[in-house]
Amino acid sequence: MSMFLNQQSLQTVDQTKLDFAEIQYDAMKATLNTIFAQCSQKCIPLDYGENDMNKGEATCTDRCVSKFMQANRLLGAFAHQVRLSESDLSHYEHIKRKYLSGN
Repeated sequence: MSMFLNQQSLQTVDQTKLDFAEIQYDAMKATLNTIFAQCSQKCIPLDYGENDMNKGEATCTDRCVSKFMQANRLLGAFAHQVRLSESDLSHYEHIKRKYLSGN
């Protein structure tokens, strides 16, 4: 029987673990959406000529994602090293929103 159908196992789930998993999911979703928005804007023209990406677009997208992930890892390591909290970074949210909106 599937664990998803077992009502007894649902009662033993720790709520803090679920909350943590939801935070991780939201963070990953935001990261992937940002990568998609930035790399597709940079690498894929708005006038689609083909169903698939050509080699140049695929290479550009691969490099863009790689650079984004490397920068994300470096910033995460730095934030962890200096023990930055979410409240320390909250004033950057308006800059991020402005940058992503293109204004």
